[in-house]
Amino acid sequence: WIFTLAEDRGGFSPANAAFLTSSMWASFTAARFGLSLASRAQPMTVVLWSHVVSLAALSVLVAYWGRGFSGVLSEQAGSRASDGMLWGVTICVGAGTAGMFPAGIALGRRMFPLTGLTMAMFELGASMGAGAGPYVAAWAYHHFGDAVAVPITCAVAGVGALVSLAVACAADGGGSGEKRVVAAAAAVV
Repeated sequence: WIFTLAEDRGGFSPANAAFLTSSMWASFTAARFGLSLASRAQPMTVVLWSHVVSLAALSVLVAYWGRGFSGVLSEQAGSRASDGMLWGVTICVGAGTAGMFPAGIALGRRMFPLTGLTMAMFELGASMGAGAGPYVAAWAYHHFGDAVAVPITCAVAGVGALVSLAVACAADGGGSGEKRVVAAAAAVV
């Protein structure tokens, strides 16, 4: 969606919107490569920070779309502040989402036995979400416009992420998990 949003709302040219989309994938790739070199990073730490970075970026996007930054950022399409916000959010979402899936798999191995059937069900659920999520978001964007679809989609994704993070923290560390959830939620808010 960032290509369409950058063109429609940000006033980006098609070439700059394409560069913006590419920046998300470049930051995703760089972060995932960096995480592969960080052999000491624990899966729960990677999952936690991935969620914090992504949720913080999405919170900025929701606040921007909901006019929460009136007077702070110019909402004029093509303004430096507006362009910078879109670039920053896009790069942070790319970097933040990079570690979620591989660290989630590693964390899952510690929480329950991964058999062939378990992995198949996990992959089935992930692929269904990866297919249904963009479809529902695109449908909402088409029917309600970006002023409604973007904040609602980000909010639903954020709630889902916080729930999954809370479950992972609680299952990973017992009592310390709740403290990490509170710290993560406070950092995002």
